[in-house]
Amino acid sequence: MLTHIAMRNFRIQEAKENLVWLRDTTEVNCELDEILNRRKSLMGSDSSPENPTTIRAKVTRMRDTLFSQRFLKPFIAVGIPRMLMFLTGVANLIMFIVNVFQVRINYSKP
Repeated sequence: MLTHIAMRNFRIQEAKENLVWLRDTTEVNCELDEILNRRKSLMGSDSSPENPTTIRAKVTRMRDTLFSQRFLKPFIAVGIPRMLMFLTGVANLIMFIVNVFQVRINYSKP
């Protein structure tokens, strides 16, 4: 994870140090080259972060992901019940359930 963050910010030496630490070996050049090649292929020919076509491509890719069925189906399957749970007050009940039962037990004692 740290390697990809460092690579995203063009800090290749720091990425190499992270890989050496993670893999516990100094032979990480092959993996580093693989990460660099994948990054270059994803960003296109110009890999500068200020490139507007790259930013446009990222926004388009993000929009396509957010509105894809692969993302929306699980999001709806989890999001709608979660929304209903919060709107019905179940979350508040869960937070105070111990107090509710303590009061109930105290009232049920003769």
